[in-house]
Amino acid sequence: MPRALVFAFVVGAVVQAEADRPPTPQLTIEYVAPVKPGVSGAPADHVARMRVLIDMLDRQLQLHHPLTIAFVECGDANAYYRSSRSRVEVCHELWDKRRALYTHTGNGREAVDRRLRSSMTFTMFHEIGHALHDQLKLPLLGSHEDAVDDIATLWMIRLGVGEAARHAAYGHNLRAKQPHYAHDPWDEHGTGAQRGFAIACVLYGSDPERYFGVFEDMNIPAPYVGRCREEYPDRLRAWQTLLGPHLR
Repeated sequence: MPRALVFAFVVGAVVQAEADRPPTPQLTIEYVAPVKPGVSGAPADHVARMRVLIDMLDRQLQLHHPLTIAFVECGDANAYYRSSRSRVEVCHELWDKRRALYTHTGNGREAVDRRLRSSMTFTMFHEIGHALHDQLKLPLLGSHEDAVDDIATLWMIRLGVGEAARHAAYGHNLRAKQPHYAHDPWDEHGTGAQRGFAIACVLYGSDPERYFGVFEDMNIPAPYVGRCREEYPDRLRAWQTLLGPHLR
């Protein structure tokens, strides 16, 4: 694996001091505690951790417009990028739905909490990926949802939270194995299994020794992972080309 390529993308995670901070933050986090009975949503301490990641991202990325990442009640279990408002919304209801998924599959409380937080961190970066596509006019080939999964995974590696993306890959794979799981062929997203493998493939390509276990977690046979290592340098170079002009 050409480690120089990895370094070229990861080096930005070694954040410069205050001199690199934008004069006015472009990325801000908003948290509105849930009020509807039965909705627990995102814990405040997780939101505090996301502020740290968002601050790191803000120091590295140049957007055209300020972007707000909001943890709010939405009325449904989802997450959105609202282009007209330059706003990402991570819904408290989605937190509760995923918490139930992990709990009902026999995970202990600690594992549920770790996987839930990781999965929702990935969701936040996925929606930020939509914002980058919209604001920076990134030319995305193929499925936009697959492309922003790539953006999310690469940024998480860059910011040092690749393990959270690993748990997100496992979560997509787990969701696809549930008895009542269904996937419409016209859905803009790939199946849970496809998304889980694609995220894992990027992780493995970036560091085969560190992330090989993600395929074992999902029971994916070893012969099918070789191409991930081969494809990663080209994939990374493509995103460097697209995002490079927008990095500080």
